[in-house]
Amino acid sequence: LDTEPTPVHSELVVADLDLGIAGRLDLVYLDPKTGQTVLCDLKTSKYASGKFAAQVALYARCYALCGFGRIDRMEIVQAAEDGSYRVLAVEECEWEALVAVECYRVAGRLSGQLRRAVKEASE
Repeated sequence: LDTEPTPVHSELVVADLDLGIAGRLDLVYLDPKTGQTVLCDLKTSKYASGKFAAQVALYARCYALCGFGRIDRMEIVQAAEDGSYRVLAVEECEWEALVAVECYRVAGRLSGQLRRAVKEASE
């Protein structure tokens, strides 16, 4: 409310069916000062993780693919228990987020392969 945003979407499910991912973004709003469409994700964690930036970038990708429009700016609002917060700008990182998805999937396949090898070795 400090910035008087104009909400566009909240708790919206978006997806990239070709990539096989979906998620529920927290908020898309119009910034009255700049006119930009902003994707905002709320986090209550005490630390900021790179996976948070990847998540927001993938939400922005999915938002556009679902036909809702283009995101001009991405941010994370990191909220504290005492009610204070800070806004963390997220730079454009769609390519890196897509690489992270592939790395996650490859790591899962490799782990599965090793689990099978361990099982076979112990039989």
